[in-house]
Amino acid sequence: MRALIEKLAHTLASDETFVMAYMDQFQVFDLVIQRADESADLLDRMAEGSRSHDAIDQVRLTLLQDRLRSALSDAA
Repeated sequence: MRALIEKLAHTLASDETFVMAYMDQFQVFDLVIQRADESADLLDRMAEGSRSHDAIDQVRLTLLQDRLRSALSDAA
């Protein structure tokens, strides 16, 4: 998923006028890529046998980590 989003961002970024008009949206692309990476890493850790709490502790995006902890707490 990351590669596809980065490719799209690169294609769009080749037009400087477009980039200047939509700078805030390009920051959203970066956030989506970061969240996709963290989600994939989390799933990999859990697939390798990590407990959910331990896997969540390694998430680098604090907001995402907090949301995951909240969802896990609500499910219990």
